[in-house]
Amino acid sequence: MTANVAQFAGALQAISTLTARQPAQPVRVAIIGSTSFSPLSLVTSFIAHLPTNCVILSSQTDKVNQQALTTARHYGYKVEEFMLDWTQLEAGSVDAKDNELIHSASIIVAFWGNQGQGIASILAAAREAKIPVFTISPPTSLPRPIQRPLF
Repeated sequence: MTANVAQFAGALQAISTLTARQPAQPVRVAIIGSTSFSPLSLVTSFIAHLPTNCVILSSQTDKVNQQALTTARHYGYKVEEFMLDWTQLEAGSVDAKDNELIHSASIIVAFWGNQGQGIASILAAAREAKIPVFTISPPTSLPRPIQRPLF
């Protein structure tokens, strides 16, 4: 769980730094995620801790993105939706629609467990475009302690 906290804090720190550097402009935070990511409460908590002048960019394509959009609207953030071509992304290529999301963002935060070519394609294109990228991994389950009777 400590890795998640460090990833979470690192992304929030970078966004706060961008906000301080460009106070007159909103920071455009793209939220993407894999279909297998859980718990979605991490997405909710992340958005709840963003500075108020952020604009949330995402799509309706999976549960992470839907959670991001719903939470952002709940907290009163401005939201922009993008249509992504996941068929192209899973094939490893980024098309014009995907590039629109990437180049509209000040920073990209991926809720991703390092599985799936689609998210990897977006992150590679973003890094190539020199857009800061942060990944937040799902928590690993810790082994439960063995409880033995005392007597």
